Amino acid sequence: MMRAARTSACLALILAAACGPKPRPATLRDLQGTDVSVCYTHAAIGNNHLAGDGTMMMIVDTDGAIPAAWFHDGSKIDSPQFFRCMTALSVENKIESSKTDHIFGWMVSCQQGGCGIHALNTLPPAPFEEALAQDSLTFADWADSSDKGWGYYYVHKYSDAEATFSSVLTTKPDDVRALRGLAQTLVESGGDLKRARTAAEKAVTLAKNAASLEALVRVCIKAGDDECAVKNFVDATKSEDVKDRSLDLAQLNDIVKAANGRLDAADKSRQADMEKAKAEAEAKMAKADPLGCYKMTGPDQAKCYVKRCFEAGAQAYAQQLTKASGSAYSAGEMSSAAGVGGATIVTIPIRSSGKKKGQNMDASWAVVLGDNVDMKPYKENLPAYNISKDHNACK
Repeated sequence: MMRAARTSACLALILAAACGPKPRPATLRDLQGTDVSVCYTHAAIGNNHLAGDGTMMMIVDTDGAIPAAWFHDGSKIDSPQFFRCMTALSVENKIESSKTDHIFGWMVSCQQGGCGIHALNTLPPAPFEEALAQDSLTFADWADSSDKGWGYYYVHKYSDAEATFSSVLTTKPDDVRALRGLAQTLVESGGDLKRARTAAEKAVTLAKNAASLEALVRVCIKAGDDECAVKNFVDATKSEDVKDRSLDLAQLNDIVKAANGRLDAADKSRQADMEKAKAEAEAKMAKADPLGCYKMTGPDQAKCYVKRCFEAGAQAYAQQLTKASGSAYSAGEMSSAAGVGGATIVTIPIRSSGKKKGQNMDASWAVVLGDNVDMKPYKENLPAYNISKDHNACK
């Protein structure tokens, strides 16, 4: 009761703009139900129909202090006095410390007789009301320039946000919070995306966490860089400060999900194109190489290529020898042996049979396999030379 009385007394001074500058809060204190009652009582004077729902948002610094507060929505409550009272009290509070600055919200529900609050665990359910947000934005007396820049950003006063963040970076070029803020402000205001990306990437380099990665994700989304957006969003969800940044990141869930869907579709399309190209190449190879030599390796492949190009020629050459010599020649089953320099020596035996024996006319090729198949008569083998010249099916 004593706390409520002191709050009420100070509230009257706050509303009269006479409380004076407040120091940064040093002890933990969250918004109380008694605070809301005080604001309702003050606002209900002359407004007996004070009713409606709204969402009050706050910036929370790493130490838990609250440098800025505003109403995201709630114009149906229709009480500037109530809004100013709630935001003025909010920036006097301090909650538990966190790993990074973030936003936090309260759902406010008023009906004739009083107002109640409960913590916001999801995105605000009602649409953003820009005029209300800008009019209700309240800064703590101790708020620094980066705090104010983020306050302007969240209520869509982008020109003020950009000027504030740019001013901070003029004197402190490695201020990660200002770099993040500048990047996101440029994205949302339609500013220079190249400058935004430079700022976001620098922030990630200086402090890779969910807060800085979120800034880069927003830049990538705006630039249509789906791969960048998805990769950095996934990294953000794995960061230690992801819980603190949950409301901010939740705004990006559906957008990043759509980006990931486009990447999946593109991957499937590329895969389909690759499979089609592979099938076409296979068909082309099969047509050019009906024996399937290209599927083989080593000596088997070497023998296959000799068979494809010279087997029929060896039979024709044997017939020529038969006519010329009177001895019956025929081509036999080929064999292979290792040669020098990685070559495979493939031989088609061409021998005579019958009573009148002729000279063996075996044809041998040195086959070197690689990107191209090189087949040359082995050691100037004459039968192989003649077959290659006159009976090469692969010409």
